[in-house]
Amino acid sequence: MQKYLRLLEEIANEWDIFYQNLNATYEDNVKEKQKIKIIIEQFYNDNSLTQEDKNELLVKFINFLTKYSGCAEDLEISENLLGSLESMKIIDQKYFDLFYANTSTNRWM
Repeated sequence: MQKYLRLLEEIANEWDIFYQNLNATYEDNVKEKQKIKIIIEQFYNDNSLTQEDKNELLVKFINFLTKYSGCAEDLEISENLLGSLESMKIIDQKYFDLFYANTSTNRWM
């Protein structure tokens, strides 16, 4: 589990820099957020983790994604990412609910 938490920390450091770049494109943003999806797929398929560990990691990664989804473009990208994970049966509605409950735009929903 520590391996995935370290990856999350590395991405957090990268994103603190990336999201200060006002010249980043929509495609750049998609590419960055895809990193989260790839890691979620990795730990979901990691047989050394318990289901409890996987659920804990999902919550951490969803909350992290939420933190970096502050505008309509971010929400669209994140929703597509979550939709893909749902179609792969990695997440279900409760993780969408967690995401939306913690977005900065929640007050408008």
